[in-house]
Amino acid sequence: MFKWNESFATGIKTIDSQHQRLFEIGEEIEVLLNTYLDQSTLHKTEELLHELRDYTIYHFNTEKELFHKFNYPDLDHHLSEHDKFVDYLNKVDMDDIKMDQEEFLNNLLRTVAQWIFKHINSEDFKYVPFLKDKIQ
Repeated sequence: MFKWNESFATGIKTIDSQHQRLFEIGEEIEVLLNTYLDQSTLHKTEELLHELRDYTIYHFNTEKELFHKFNYPDLDHHLSEHDKFVDYLNKVDMDDIKMDQEEFLNNLLRTVAQWIFKHINSEDFKYVPFLKDKIQ
């Protein structure tokens, strides 16, 4: 499910490498889901959730800095999309993980995959021509 391919490439090196890392984290979640889930994997599940949230925030801050630096005209809309996803990640209840890891990971994986694919393909590609022109 989380396999990077060039159709997701924006042509902006920093953004692409960060997107690739988000795909790698998603792939790690997918691998964990396909293993035997028990108390020993609970800690790894929590670690991956924290890593996903922290790296997502790091990536969004990179985009935000570029938007401010070059006065991206759709900044408010794009940042509000970021805020919605960070809110989702912040609202994840760790007790849900403990109750049913498999169901939790399935839901997390599905939500994250849909959001990342949709966001890159629709929202991120909107800023590509603007930023590529400014960066070069």
